[in-house]
Amino acid sequence: MYKKFTELVFRNRFCVNSNLLLKMKLSFVLSILIVFQLKAESYAQKINLTVKDAPLSEVIYQLRKQSGYDFLYNNSSLKDIKPITLNAVNADLLEVLNKCIAGQPLQYAVNNKTIFITRKPVSAQAEQVTTISGKVTDDKGEPLVGVSVSVKNGGSTTVTDAGGNFKVNVADTKRILVFSYVGFETAAVPLNGRTTVNVVLKPETQGLDEVVVVAYGTQKKSDITGAVSSIKAGAIEDMPVVSIEQLLKGQAAGVQASVSSGTPGSASNINIRGVSSIGASTQPLYVVDGLPIAGQSIETDFSEARTGMDFINPDDIESIEILKDASATAIYGARGANGVILITTKSGKIGSSTTTFTASSGFTTMANKIDMLTTRQTQEYWELAKARDGQVIAPLNPARLDVNTDWQDVTSQTALTQKYNLGFQGGQQKLQYYLSLDYLDQDGLLKYTKYNRYSIRGTLSSQVSDKLRVENRVTITQSKNDGAFTGGQGGTANATGATQRILQAPTYLKVNSKDPGIDPETGEKYIDPLVILRDLSDDIKITNITEQLTLKYNITPSLTFQSMAGLTYRFFDNDQYQGAEYAATKSDTRITAKVRSNTTTNYINENTLTYKKKTGSHNFTFLLGNTLQQEVMSGTTITAIDFPNTTTGTNALQNAKEATVSSFKQQWQLESFFGRVNYDLNGKYLLTATLRRDGSSKLAAGNKWGTFPSVALGWRVSEEPFLKKADWLSNFKVRASWGQIGNSEIGVYQTLSTISSGTNGFDNELLPYYTLDRYGDPNLRWEISQQTDLGVDMEFLKGKISVTADIYDKRTKDLLLAQPTSLSTGYGSYLTNVGSMTNQGFELTVNYQVMQKKTFQWTSNVNFSILRNQVTDVGDVGIIGVGQAVDGKNPRYLAVGKSIGTFYLVKTAGVWQLGEEAEAAVYGAKPGDWKFVDQNNDKVIDNDDRVFVGDAVPKYNIGFSNTFKYKKFDLTVLLTGDFGAQVLNAVKPNLWLARENGAAAYDLEAWSPSNPTNKLAAPSIHYNSEFLHDGYLENADIVRIQNVRLGYSLNLKTRKRSTIYFYFSGSNVWSFTGYDGYDPEVGNGINRGIDRFAYPRGRIYNFGGKLSF
Repeated sequence: MYKKFTELVFRNRFCVNSNLLLKMKLSFVLSILIVFQLKAESYAQKINLTVKDAPLSEVIYQLRKQSGYDFLYNNSSLKDIKPITLNAVNADLLEVLNKCIAGQPLQYAVNNKTIFITRKPVSAQAEQVTTISGKVTDDKGEPLVGVSVSVKNGGSTTVTDAGGNFKVNVADTKRILVFSYVGFETAAVPLNGRTTVNVVLKPETQGLDEVVVVAYGTQKKSDITGAVSSIKAGAIEDMPVVSIEQLLKGQAAGVQASVSSGTPGSASNINIRGVSSIGASTQPLYVVDGLPIAGQSIETDFSEARTGMDFINPDDIESIEILKDASATAIYGARGANGVILITTKSGKIGSSTTTFTASSGFTTMANKIDMLTTRQTQEYWELAKARDGQVIAPLNPARLDVNTDWQDVTSQTALTQKYNLGFQGGQQKLQYYLSLDYLDQDGLLKYTKYNRYSIRGTLSSQVSDKLRVENRVTITQSKNDGAFTGGQGGTANATGATQRILQAPTYLKVNSKDPGIDPETGEKYIDPLVILRDLSDDIKITNITEQLTLKYNITPSLTFQSMAGLTYRFFDNDQYQGAEYAATKSDTRITAKVRSNTTTNYINENTLTYKKKTGSHNFTFLLGNTLQQEVMSGTTITAIDFPNTTTGTNALQNAKEATVSSFKQQWQLESFFGRVNYDLNGKYLLTATLRRDGSSKLAAGNKWGTFPSVALGWRVSEEPFLKKADWLSNFKVRASWGQIGNSEIGVYQTLSTISSGTNGFDNELLPYYTLDRYGDPNLRWEISQQTDLGVDMEFLKGKISVTADIYDKRTKDLLLAQPTSLSTGYGSYLTNVGSMTNQGFELTVNYQVMQKKTFQWTSNVNFSILRNQVTDVGDVGIIGVGQAVDGKNPRYLAVGKSIGTFYLVKTAGVWQLGEEAEAAVYGAKPGDWKFVDQNNDKVIDNDDRVFVGDAVPKYNIGFSNTFKYKKFDLTVLLTGDFGAQVLNAVKPNLWLARENGAAAYDLEAWSPSNPTNKLAAPSIHYNSEFLHDGYLENADIVRIQNVRLGYSLNLKTRKRSTIYFYFSGSNVWSFTGYDGYDPEVGNGINRGIDRFAYPRGRIYNFGGKLSF
């Protein structure tokens, strides 16, 4: 029927399969199910066919039926063709076709899934046809499947099979074969009379010709004029991390990644070239496959703040580019003030389909445990404290002196982790797909805490026509964090959370599993940290759905239009519950619950027009674009108090005796216009100029629009004649850039004054009331950062050694900052533009290919950065308190000439010693007490004696990685170091006080007549509640073995294309620090360097395997 139809319709024209016409009319259906179902095999289609003296047309019919390929030919071309006899079992399609036309006056060509069969020219028919065979492998000897093998200047085309083997017919053995494959350099191999050719393809050059993702496009590394750091998947894959932020520590110069706690599911805080804002966001902009996504801070009443980028599965990442200077980020305008992180995820590839399954499991142990005093030691400690204060301590029951409960052991566990990922990847010329399914389950170090995540990510790309390409990406992620009231860095940090009570609970108490929170000897209540973890829950569930559709249309070969539409849904649910067991330990024994539900919808449309023009030695690229973005957020909070029982938890809030409900809805819009020009002359002289204009609804009328320009110049000195012959110098490029960027990442409606409402009882009646809530600044405007960068890129010995160095000066003015108001206004503070600061620094990256032998390779990379932050203006107030308080007092203030991380504390000069009684008595002190410095000599120590001391911002950061490969083994080790910072150990005074609670072993170093130290004052039952001092300010220097990965690759003999990779990996493997707490790396942003009982960090070890076939 197929033959009759084509002959009837086309007669002597080419025969066309009706399926081909149908395909041209099919609409592009964007669905993740289709991604899964359209899993295609490449040219290596298997054929089973036995025929004897059959017409070629009949054989073609069978081949079309089995392979799905279309065949186009003229019926007259098959005249006088000899009958076909063959026996093909599980053979490749093209191998069968080559046998069919061997010795026949026919030739063919393959285009996508269509095979064209024509007669050979008369001259060609007279020539001898020779079959060339061989094998194609990579530089490690592994076979490459799907490599295109063609005869240069016309002739047959084929592809390699699963073993990398190929066969192709040539007219003579003087021709040239061309081998091309995605990710490898194209090779043109002269036959020179040979009939067997084995070819080794080299990976694409990773030096000057390496293509790097930049804003709204790609550029060759040699043409980049901005400060850009690139991280490939090989450097970050198979690491035991939850979110992408954790992958960045130590990987790029100028990027500070700090983990504030070990809470399961927590992410890192990222600062690129320092903190540039106080009242606005300090987090970088994330752009995932062209879709801008701002990291969202998630914070509850009970737990610590965390960023919201965990919906991106690290296993899906192909590469990460970090844009650091204004030239690279200015095209993102207001959203790029804190730097930009471009994330490219995996997508479909042309060739045979690949299925990858990865499974890993591991465990986490506490990285650093605080040693506690025994009960007997603690008793002696108490006696010393009360004796100094003239009191006598009541003796403990002798039986209790031998009870030594370490609540860290009681409440912690060896936390198990398991992770599974299933991926599908493949495609043909017209259609490529990628699908990833992922599951992560992570127990917390503290009992009753847990994190799990499910994610699915799919990409479908279609080359609809020669001019139109359509791509759709869908991501669905749901994460759940079973948290507890840990206190720590955020929320109700000053309340007694589990992490605080774990260290403070008396060691003489036995664990009461029958009646938790009740002393089994006395029957008295006490705050059991295990009860806090179990009975005071803080569960968070986040569902994230992202849909991104991109259309790219080539109007002409030089002019391209691209349109991207993105839609992000984010559902946030938070259930907080205070159960009966915990409530029983408090004076208010009522059971309480709070349920929060927020929904965020973000819409974005970006359109760009790109024009490329080459005129002689001049190369131009012009980009024009427009962005429209809107975000709508709404939510409801229900607080319920006094439940009759604990049966229903948060599922029946109507049963509570008291309940309050609040709700909100808010939105903001951003509109932008931007343009960029890239120019190079002879590949030596480079220019990049950018202009962006943003309009934000968050700012005041008349100030909503801002214009942000940038310009960058580059000079490839190594291309000049006087250096052209220098073989030792592969590249020498000098860069300079300047630009301005805005920042409007603040809350909505800050320009409007608001009031709050509520109800209050009066005269036995519940009456409504209204109060002044927030004063709005009607003149609120853009926060502006201006950055200058000078850089140099060098490569030596043909790329064996590469060096990149930058110095920068980043100045931010019109800081968005909360200012106090007069009490007469009724408002506490308001957000306005005031002050300025600078961030200056130096960055150095050196990559050295130490050894590149066939069986052994060693690559070493070091990145080093210096950062200096300084506040240059704070307005008329002199100093401004910022950040969160410690024990009701603010340890951090801004002042001109000081760093944003400087502490504002009373300074100590050690401890009063014996013989200094008279001098100490002037201040109401005695030997053993802290010796505070009286700055104003008024003989009184108070807040007026505070001075600026220390700095929580590290002055130096270093990352040092080494990768070793020996045959099928590989080892990667990453060391990181932070130096020149201090941390305020707010845990220490709570354990130093000789109350009836736990005491740390370092308290034994406290002053005593026999130990006249200046390091730690003697124990006392009195606590200074008037001011904070630097007696607890400690050195935060730390060196970590950050990441380790040891792997082994194995080719499975059962299938030539199958490989399995076994690996062991570790994170935070070991740390070297003199800090007395769990970890000196605590806090985020303006609150960095303040340790208030943070969730302990863990050492993570993982074992896994990856099967690819």
